[in-house]
Amino acid sequence: MPKRWRDKLGLNRARLVSAGRHFQNKGVKTLLFGKWTHSAGAPVLVAAGSRG
Repeated sequence: MPKRWRDKLGLNRARLVSAGRHFQNKGVKTLLFGKWTHSAGAPVLVAAGSRG
C-alpha cells in the first residue's frame, strides 16, 4: 500500500503490527463476523429497494 494511503488511513507501523497480531490470533473469527454482518444487511437493502 502506498505511503500516502497509509497516512490518510492513519495506518502507522504500530497499528499495522497490532492488526497483524489480531489476525494471527483471531483471523477466522474476524473474517466470519465480517461476512455474516455483510450478508445480514442484504435483506435490508432488498427490502429498501422494493419499497420504491
